[in-house]
Amino acid sequence: MSATPRFNPARRWIRALYIFASYVLASNLIPVILLLLIECIGYLPYSDRPGPGWQHPHLPERAEVSFYLSFALMLCRPTLFYAAAHTSLAAIYELCSLPRWLVRILGGITAFLSAGLLMGGVGWMIAIAPIGVYLAAGCGLLWGVLLLPAWYAPREHTIPLWLRIGAALLCCGGGIFYLLRPFLPRKPTPPINLSIVRITPSAGEVDWTPSEFFSQQTWTELNNLHLHGDIHGGIQSGTSGEGETVDIAVIALQPINRKYKIAVPASGHVVYVLDHDTLTPHPAFSSKDDRSFTLKPGEDKTLDGGTLRPSDFDKDETFTWSPAIAR
Repeated sequence: MSATPRFNPARRWIRALYIFASYVLASNLIPVILLLLIECIGYLPYSDRPGPGWQHPHLPERAEVSFYLSFALMLCRPTLFYAAAHTSLAAIYELCSLPRWLVRILGGITAFLSAGLLMGGVGWMIAIAPIGVYLAAGCGLLWGVLLLPAWYAPREHTIPLWLRIGAALLCCGGGIFYLLRPFLPRKPTPPINLSIVRITPSAGEVDWTPSEFFSQQTWTELNNLHLHGDIHGGIQSGTSGEGETVDIAVIALQPINRKYKIAVPASGHVVYVLDHDTLTPHPAFSSKDDRSFTLKPGEDKTLDGGTLRPSDFDKDETFTWSPAIAR
């Protein structure tokens, strides 16, 4: 009686590992190696200045190999995400027992799109030439058409074929929509201008000096509050976009003692007044933008201030008041 092979490809987890690793190779390492070979032939496949183009053939130098390896490492993180997604889709195809010809079609389409868009997105960092995107997309297509079906092991089912195909197409369609979503028409996102200032008590009324940072309507809203005190500048921030700018002013009449969420109106302007630990909008609004800002207490132990983080960023912006206010 012969011994059982140590590595049995029929085992589901081994097939999943093969699919995962082969996609990483096909969409990351192999295209990067091909780019290096193309450069050795004489065509520079990346560059901002002077740009991609033909040069002299040469053997690969250590600096070139190091550069492409670093690019492959930069490409690795999103590649692992897509590899996990393709492995999950492959498991769904097996669960649904799709015909092998349909697996070739679905796998080829999704791998072609994901590998090409992946190289185009990350390759932007090095001004990749179109040939880099074409190579990656071609490698992804070959992986989806040849390698994925080779490790495909459908199950036996009594569920109707049309129902299994429909479920698999729904999952695959969701993946394709995720890949193509950035290219679909969408509503323009307006830019945002945000300013945070502190007012300390004094007898005189605040004299707002209009500037081009805010619209005239925003300055009028500030004047209508009839606040008294001395102004201490904080931080100005914002985001880019299309259309009419949304103005947000935050007036702190007290120290920032806890976390606040600054909602963004869908259009126009808003002036928030922070007093008695409450952030009150002027005027009130109901139609909101998907974006927001988070305002938290400052990290400086000696000077008063705060930290600000836009919802689409993962880093805080720390600030103190100017003129400075001691804690």
